[in-house]
Amino acid sequence: MNLRRLSLLFAVVLTLLLISACATKQSRPPKQQPNMPRPYKVLGKWYQPLATATGYSEVGIASWYGPKFHGKLTASGETYNMHAMTAAHKTLPLGTWVRVKHLGNGREITLKINDRGPFVSERIIDLSNKAAHAIAMVGTGTARVRVTALSCETKKKQKRGGAKISPVVSGHFAIQLGSFSNVENATLFAEKLTRRYSRLPVSILKGEQGFTRVVVGHLKTREKAVDLKLRLIDDGFPSAFILTH
Repeated sequence: MNLRRLSLLFAVVLTLLLISACATKQSRPPKQQPNMPRPYKVLGKWYQPLATATGYSEVGIASWYGPKFHGKLTASGETYNMHAMTAAHKTLPLGTWVRVKHLGNGREITLKINDRGPFVSERIIDLSNKAAHAIAMVGTGTARVRVTALSCETKKKQKRGGAKISPVVSGHFAIQLGSFSNVENATLFAEKLTRRYSRLPVSILKGEQGFTRVVVGHLKTREKAVDLKLRLIDDGFPSAFILTH
């Protein structure tokens, strides 16, 4: 065997050894620390859950998950409900309450971590469908957010009716179900909605550029508006959206 072939063979063997060493290193779990939860492995990567959420605050990308996982078990053992205010996080203790603020529009919500994820690079939290609606990020799919862990004392104050945490945006909200250039068509549509939803107020609003909006509901918090919007979407109005007036 000549020198050139020998050098090539040596390079191939060395590369295989390096790959094997890297693979072995990546497959090893992090060293178990005293009083720390047991690490877990997903898609070849190890994650070390935090022992406490105290002082946690992070800025990053939020995503959301919905119907595909609805009704399935979460990492906490709870059943995932896409209509509940929950989220998945890779390392925060399960059961932690956090405030999530959309840095693009300023909307913020409070929810509970009951699942693990998202296992996608650069994403720090996976919101439930309802939570994503509440901060208006369903359409974009992702959003830049700040996630802040809430202390147990803050939660106790909220339960006692004291200091409120991350209040849901308040105001006057309704759900738009239609927009018409012809007022008569808007009136006919409003009458049909009134017959169908006898317990919901139906209103006709004059919009810009001559359009007439037909809306239902008169709600004081965005959270209640989100609940009604999801109900109307399930009831056959996929284009329903929240209107502030």
